[in-house]
Amino acid sequence: MRRIGAMVVAITILGGAVPHIVSAASFDYLPENARELVEAAEEAREAWEARKAEVEAGLTIEPWETDEEFEERVEEAVEVEAAAERRYLEFRLDELRYYEFSSEPAELDVDAGDYDRDARAWDVTVAGDLGFLDDVTEFEFSYSLEDADDRAAKYERFSGLVEDGAVAARARYALRGNMDGEYFIRISGIELLDESELTDPIHTASLNRGYEFSRDQRPSEFQPDTAFDFADGRIPSGLEMSGDADWRITGSTYSTVGRSLQAGDITHNQETTVSYSGEVPAGSTLTEVSFARRVSSEANFDFLKFFVNGTEIDSWSGEVDWGDVSYSLDVPAGEEFELSWSYVKDYSIDEGQDTAWIDDIRILFE
Repeated sequence: MRRIGAMVVAITILGGAVPHIVSAASFDYLPENARELVEAAEEAREAWEARKAEVEAGLTIEPWETDEEFEERVEEAVEVEAAAERRYLEFRLDELRYYEFSSEPAELDVDAGDYDRDARAWDVTVAGDLGFLDDVTEFEFSYSLEDADDRAAKYERFSGLVEDGAVAARARYALRGNMDGEYFIRISGIELLDESELTDPIHTASLNRGYEFSRDQRPSEFQPDTAFDFADGRIPSGLEMSGDADWRITGSTYSTVGRSLQAGDITHNQETTVSYSGEVPAGSTLTEVSFARRVSSEANFDFLKFFVNGTEIDSWSGEVDWGDVSYSLDVPAGEEFELSWSYVKDYSIDEGQDTAWIDDIRILFE
């Protein structure tokens, strides 16, 4: 057996069988629907790892090869001969993004506290294990009536539920995984409910609480960001279109992963805009936005423009190749924000491909 870096290659002389890789993982702490999806992904991962080991075991270093050359040959062989297993694992991981999960109301306790007349709000604490944590965790936020149109009716309804101890809560979360065997749960919101109905939420608090786990590690907390990379060929639900044409997914050019978002087809004196709006989650601060951009337009006249809350932050025109940009922000918890990208044309002349692209959007909360 020869060790090359971190890789061990077994030299098989008599065609000995490669043992199947068996995971000792147990995901019993996950709710059933999430557990089934993760277990399916892990079965695909085990098949991929077994196939990789089989390919590696069938190769031996030649006398004229350096260690680096042999390692490169092994990587190329794995890429080709374990391609089907890899694609199936990618499919299983990609499948996770199409589901939204929720905790059971029985898994969370609600303490709405007293109503603050000056703030027109309740300070709410929701606590529980969410059905997958080892310990109870707390979520704190405000339910405000400040901007409510029917303030009196909402006050009467919620204060009555608080008095009767009939307020329930439900957490909404998404599940993601990667090729390294890491999984991530992102809590996007807590819904306050009438426990006698459990249908339409009375109020939904925006959150950004995350947990990471793997087959060797139970869930532990981390601070997630919001990310869009368009790899699955779909417009993420959080992006909104406006202007004279809609932005669209394209595979003709991209920054890293096979697809990007391209400006809509417009003509002179028109613009096309894509926006993302949200509220900074409780306990967090919006600190940074980054993305990749490319432009092919009439220099100094037709622009890709980036806005934060309606204020232009940056712009590009002419021939601008793919590159990453980032911007520091300081938006506190509870504040709303809007990020917008607009391709804007003046009154005449088309040059280049007359369009713009964005990719790999990252919105970082700390």
